[in-house]
Amino acid sequence: MNSFQKEGLNKFLKPGFPFEPKKFPFFYGWWILVIATFGMLASIPGQTIGVGVFTEHLLHVSNLSRLDLSIAYMLGTVGSSLLIPYGGKLLDLWGSRIMIIFAGLGLAFALFLLKNTEGLLTFLNQLSWISPFLVSFVILSVIFLLLRQFGQGLMTMVSRFALSKWFDRRRGLVTGINGVFVSFGFSSAPLFLNMLIMEQGYLVSIVILGIICGLGTAFLGWLFFRDQPEDCGMEMDGLSTQKLEDINSNPGSPQNTTAKDFPLEEVRRSFTFWIFTLGMASSSLIITGFTFHIASIGEIAGLDRSAIYSIFLPISPKTGRVLQVPVVKTDADAGTIVYRDEDGSMVETPVTGGNVKLQWKADWAGRWFALDVDYEMAGKDLIPSVQLSSRICRILDGTPPESFIYELFLDENGEKISKSRGNGLTIEEWLRYASPQSLAHYMFQSPRKATTPASAKAARIAARLDHGRPADPAGARRHEALQAPEPGARDRDLRGLLLPLQPQALRHGLRRRRGRRA
Repeated sequence: MNSFQKEGLNKFLKPGFPFEPKKFPFFYGWWILVIATFGMLASIPGQTIGVGVFTEHLLHVSNLSRLDLSIAYMLGTVGSSLLIPYGGKLLDLWGSRIMIIFAGLGLAFALFLLKNTEGLLTFLNQLSWISPFLVSFVILSVIFLLLRQFGQGLMTMVSRFALSKWFDRRRGLVTGINGVFVSFGFSSAPLFLNMLIMEQGYLVSIVILGIICGLGTAFLGWLFFRDQPEDCGMEMDGLSTQKLEDINSNPGSPQNTTAKDFPLEEVRRSFTFWIFTLGMASSSLIITGFTFHIASIGEIAGLDRSAIYSIFLPISPKTGRVLQVPVVKTDADAGTIVYRDEDGSMVETPVTGGNVKLQWKADWAGRWFALDVDYEMAGKDLIPSVQLSSRICRILDGTPPESFIYELFLDENGEKISKSRGNGLTIEEWLRYASPQSLAHYMFQSPRKATTPASAKAARIAARLDHGRPADPAGARRHEALQAPEPGARDRDLRGLLLPLQPQALRHGLRRRRGRRA
């Protein structure tokens, strides 16, 4: 970058550009108070009170459990807390005007990632051999870290720092005014965000927050923030030089009460500092944990979105995507619904002809009724869904199918295998290394009871071989297959799990057949 370019950039950051704060009809610090308060309110998308409203959306697009999402949020918060001190160093170096621009643009970028979470996860899952669960967990942890760092962290820190540079003797008054508006904004944020989501949907709401809170704060910060009054030819608190001399010459003046500065090392050795820190940290832990799940807690308590809830999910005629948008009106006689599209327009569509999709539990029951299904298998974890869908089917004057609940396989940790966790394998992968008879054996011998994990059986066979038991050539090959595979060699991993099972399963099956013949 040449000197001309540097000078051009510096011009836009000079205290007198685009206007002189000294020419304001009142002390410019009061305007700093307005913009700093807006900056703190703009941090809501990065605050737990803001993120908590979007938990249901994130659970849907990521297929994480509520516990997994909470852990990802905790990791993002902890990571942000570790980075905040470096943000403070940059604030001392660059000043509040540059840092508020940086924080606003960073928050806008984090919200952009949040809006495109589903597409980002789909893209990465197609490129990576890593499990979808791990991809979702890592990506959401990173998004939470960025939201917390730029929103809850830098945005609030820079705004408070700006106030401390413009006010000293009036800092208590200014902090009180700022606290009233910020407290009101934070407490009402879930209500307003929920109303926004109901009107515009999750994705459009995130875009709006990115524009107002991210880009808007960056622009307003650049336009109105000034690092300190001395740069603008003014004094702190708006006092004149003569007034300051009069105050300093009168030690008994109520205004002559400036705060004492403490070195960092002295603060760290202070018992009072750690008491205050512990109290604030404990309070923040409780409030954060509760607030993050505020939407879910409200739903459990019956404070859900039932006023506009519908079993119908419209399918966009433009993109073909299933929309999670409010259904404004339902006409049972005409068989139509009216919904607000993602672009804000009102659309009326029939519920037949492939124009909508049912919520999945209602969809399950609807298929039973429409297709006259008389037999349905389901995993053990879907028992509540089977019961609910059966009730829906009876309400429609239909007969729910006979159900068969199975459990089949668990993973090596004794936990369920699921697509969202990414801990399963396909039938094709099994049959690549083992016979169809082995698969049938393990599936059909006791389908209502979970089968011992394959890896555990393989480990026991390997242990027997390691203890010097005689092994035939096939056994030697199985032992070799059980050795630790090279990192990333998924095929070899599967071979090590499945090869030991095939002969064992076949021998067991043969013994059973011989017993029946006898």
